[in-house]
Amino acid sequence: ALGAAQQAEGLRRRLAQANPAAFEAAWASSLNNLANFLSTLGRREEALGAAQQAEGLSRRLAQANPAAFEAAWASSLHNLANFLSALGRREEALGAAQQAEGLYRRLVQANPAAFEADWAMSLGTLTLAYAGTGRMTEARASCREAQQRFAALAERYPEAFRGYLEQTRALCEQLA
Repeated sequence: ALGAAQQAEGLRRRLAQANPAAFEAAWASSLNNLANFLSTLGRREEALGAAQQAEGLSRRLAQANPAAFEAAWASSLHNLANFLSALGRREEALGAAQQAEGLYRRLVQANPAAFEADWAMSLGTLTLAYAGTGRMTEARASCREAQQRFAALAERYPEAFRGYLEQTRALCEQLA
């Protein structure tokens, strides 16, 4: 699987270099996929490098065309926060998590059905980032908000979100 992800990233990189407008978004997506595969294999520094590249591409695309690319940027920031946290870079992780949550909060206002689950996930990541930097008041507040979001989602889609709700409840209890 890693080999396929590396091949896809290389191919999309070459396509993006030849025609950025048509292929940069696909390249950023491939970089995010590659980062996830590398992380799964314990290659965290390499995963972080790919995630940083994906975030940079996604940010540039979102700045040029927010309606088309803000969601991809939020996703890249969310991934980046997780990779930074895994490497103990907690302040940087918090910054990325705050940005991701802010973007998802705005996106969910415009289209709740499309972004509510992503927003809830970003609130969970933000909770862990706050806790990792010792900001427990903020961690508890974001955890409560994540729990509310997952409760609403679990009510509508119990099979998909009940587990997330239970995990978030347990986290909130630990932070209390």
